[in-house]
Amino acid sequence: NLYVADYGANCVFMFAADGTFLRKLGSGSGSGNGQLSGPIDVAISPDGSVHVLEKANARVSVFGQDGTFIRTWAGPGSLDSQLQSPTSIAIGNDGSAYITQAVLITNQSGVKLSVSGALKAFDKTGAFRFKVNQGLNRSCTTVYNAHITGMFGPCCVRCDADGFPFVVQNIAQFNVN
Repeated sequence: NLYVADYGANCVFMFAADGTFLRKLGSGSGSGNGQLSGPIDVAISPDGSVHVLEKANARVSVFGQDGTFIRTWAGPGSLDSQLQSPTSIAIGNDGSAYITQAVLITNQSGVKLSVSGALKAFDKTGAFRFKVNQGLNRSCTTVYNAHITGMFGPCCVRCDADGFPFVVQNIAQFNVN
């Protein structure tokens, strides 16, 4: 099946391999059970449950293959067991979840930005296991007259065939007007 996280519609669309629409996950915009707010990534666990990473709620909502809401875990905050600006989710072969987050940081004058990134690991129940920061934090974005000249940060996590996570770093250059 193909799962499409629709950030603006606050739902996940599920399609069969031939493109046939199967169902919509999420019962509307919000933070209640079964509701989604800003879904940005989807991962399927070995048992077939669907894990939806929500940026706005900074949490993971879990649904059954039939679209039934099961539970949420994590949540917004700065503790290791919480999420702050999550960017991507992957599920390993043992059901462990790996989540990247990239938080923009400014100094007091607002002149220099950096990206604080992390890879967080949770067991199959959603309990926090560990966090990796090294190599995911970058102080390399500079603002000159309101033009951002570059940004680095973890943008995607996926697991290889053995279930080990790997992180893709985002490198972008753009202008902010």
